Order: sequence, then C-alpha cells, then structure tokens
Amino acid sequence: MEMTCNCHHHSKGIAKHLIYPSYCEVVLAVRKAKKTPLNSISSIDDLNKLIEKTDPDYVRFMNSTWKAQEADISIAAMERAVIAGNIDEVQIAVWREMYADTINTKMAPLWEKAAEGGYLTVAEGLSNIGAAVEWEPIAKIMNKWSKRHAAKLVTQLSNQQRLAVNHLITHYTSVNPINPRAAAKLIRPLVGLTDRDAQTVAKSRDKIYSDLIKDGATNSRASAVADKRAARYTSVMQNRRALNIAHTEQAKVWNRGANESINTMIKEERIVGKINKEWYTAVDERVCDICGPLHGTVVAFDEIFETETGKETITTHTSDIPPIHNRCRCVLIYIHVQ
Repeated sequence: MEMTCNCHHHSKGIAKHLIYPSYCEVVLAVRKAKKTPLNSISSIDDLNKLIEKTDPDYVRFMNSTWKAQEADISIAAMERAVIAGNIDEVQIAVWREMYADTINTKMAPLWEKAAEGGYLTVAEGLSNIGAAVEWEPIAKIMNKWSKRHAAKLVTQLSNQQRLAVNHLITHYTSVNPINPRAAAKLIRPLVGLTDRDAQTVAKSRDKIYSDLIKDGATNSRASAVADKRAARYTSVMQNRRALNIAHTEQAKVWNRGANESINTMIKEERIVGKINKEWYTAVDERVCDICGPLHGTVVAFDEIFETETGKETITTHTSDIPPIHNRCRCVLIYIHVQ
C-alpha cells in the first residue's frame, strides 16, 4: 500500500509524493538521533605521544635480545646449520625462549600503560552517557588479552627468524655459494632481521665485495670493507625493525584498551542506544593507501573495516580496530547514538 507523504520536510512548498508507509518516519528518526563522540580526534596525538615516549625502550631491549641471540649461537654451530641446509629447531627453541622473556618482562609493562592510555581516552565519554567504567576490571581483561597476544608474538618473531636464517643459508649455498665457515660468519650477525631485510643486507654486502674485487682490491681488503659496511647497514635495519615493533605493538594495545572498555559496558548492558566507530587517520602526507580510503568510514561497534589496495593484484585488508598494518598510526572515534 502506498500513501501520501505529509512530513514536515515535504510540506514546505515541496510537492507531496507517494512513498511506502513509515519511510519518512524512519528518515526523520535517523536525522533526529543524538550522536555523542566518546573521544576526540586528539586521541591520535595521545597515541603518538605514547609511541614517541616508549620508542627508546623498544630499541634498547630488542637490540639487546638480538645481540644475545647472536651470541648464543657459535660460528661452529652456524657452520653446522649451513652444512645441514637449515637452522636446528633446538636453536629456534632457545631463541623463542629469549623472545618470550623479552616480551613478558620488558614489553608487558609497557603494554599495561598503553592499554590504560586507551581506556582513559574513552572513560570520560562513557561516564557522560551514564556508563562509567573503572580501570581495574579493564586491566584484568587486558592482562588476559596480553598473555594471549604475547604467545602469538613470540611464535611470529621466532618463525620470522627461522625463515630469515634458512633463506640466508640458501643464499650462501645456492645463489652465491661460499664455504660453510665463511657463510656462518656472514649469517650470524644478521640474526634478528626479517627475511626481507636480511636478504637486502646480504646482497648489498655481496655487491660491495664484488665491486671492490673488480677495482683491484685484495680479498682481505674487500672482505673487511664489505663486512664493515654490512655491519652498519645491519644496525640501521635492526633499529628500524625495533621501531616497527614498537609502533605496531603500542598502537595495537592502546586501541584494544579503548575498545575493551566500551565492549565491557556493552556486555553489561550499561549503554542505552548503540555505539558506532569511525576510522580516523593522521590526515597528513604519510597516510598510506590502505588507511587513506578508510578515513571517516563509520561502522557498527561489532563490525570490521575493509579496504583494498593494488590494481592488477588486489589485496583486501580487514580489521576491527587499528592497526591494520605495521606502523599504522590510526585511531577510532567511538560515537554513541541514541
């Protein structure tokens, strides 16, 4: 059945039109819905300040971990791995324990502060809509989450290390074959790099050495110069990776702290109405192709964000909260709709 619309919007000199029953009532209700942000766009500044503050800590203890892992495997042990064609799983288990110790004793305290920072960004907003939440119950929830996340991160870092070392072994036994002892000496200092970074350093070192030999340098001279430059490059790569881990992990925990604070109130039915979430980027020249299209996107609290990148090969990126990629600087603006 159709009816004539008599709503206020269409009665102001606009010709009446036929619509389905209740359509205008729904539209008007949506327009009149009260929308209250629980946090502000300054949240992104709060997150960045936190990241900048903890960067030096991450660089220090991650580099310390990688130096300890390098020291743990002797040149002779690495030589045996080269001959075998892969790193021993016993060695991986030792490195895994080192990562676990670093994450549980060094990262975890920083995660707790990051989670509390996320909680604080929405606590006042929740209180203003009659859903005040204390930090203590959120801290317990985040503590359980952190333990699960720590186990995943230990596995991730260990798997990346296995892949990187094994690909280096392949590089020096198949791509650019050298004797196992020499290969062991070149691979050992690269412990801690990602597969991609380790390959970059190895190939850079190979080229420097090759160019020097072509220019008439002796083998010992070419090796010494190439090794020195590779060491500097490795240090740069390790610092960069430490910062990558720092930015990603702190953002992940901070955003999760805010999200769990609201989720707890929803589960306890303390919120009248519903919560939406809006993706917010740093809005600067560094915003990437993944996050740029998401800026301003609004979805329901329990829904995920989705975006695509690429032209010939399309990659789909999804996440319920930032970060959606490494070193993502985005945050969510939570909106109470009543």
